[in-house]
Amino acid sequence: MTKTEQEVKESLKAWILKKNPKIQSEDLTDETRLMESRIISSLHIMELILEIEKLKGSKFNIKNIKPGVFQSVNSIYQAFFASSI
Repeated sequence: MTKTEQEVKESLKAWILKKNPKIQSEDLTDETRLMESRIISSLHIMELILEIEKLKGSKFNIKNIKPGVFQSVNSIYQAFFASSI
């Protein structure tokens, strides 16, 4: 079953909140700058990629990752889910 855009974004935010319990859910929007705000670090990216693959239900070619795709929940959604839903 394919998840809606809102379901994907909520799942991503839940994952981010789990990885950084210092941030409050009301402070995490779809446009929050994740790396700039140090909400997630570069060390989290591999785990985030695994989470994205789990949500998608398929693997993707890591060579296709472009700069800036992990900036925000919206940029992650656009890069990895928008074309598949």
